[in-house]
Amino acid sequence: MYVVVCRGPNCRARGAIRLRKRLVTLLKEDPAVRLIGYSCFGQCDLGPNVAFYPEGVWYGQLGRPEDADRVVRHATAGEPLADTPLTLPEDERAQHLCNIAELGRTLERDRARPRRWWWPF
Repeated sequence: MYVVVCRGPNCRARGAIRLRKRLVTLLKEDPAVRLIGYSCFGQCDLGPNVAFYPEGVWYGQLGRPEDADRVVRHATAGEPLADTPLTLPEDERAQHLCNIAELGRTLERDRARPRRWWWPF
């Protein structure tokens, strides 16, 4: 499961950085849930926005301190966030899901690769 947090300027202004920092703390011990930052979902007036992948659902207006706990409960136990769902236009939704899938594949590939030291000189 991926929890995808929007990093766009409007979401950041509405508390996405604070949300992401709290999610990092709450999810660091759960290897089944990965946290990813995403450039922008285009739902700026409803931020901070979070998507769950592969579930393919979006939620907005998650700027309150307790929202991070709710996001974690949804990711780990499936508890719904019924009061804040977002409905994206189908073409945008499909493109975002494709982008998130590619981002997830890239992250997993990078994690699987052995770490090599690189010295620039």
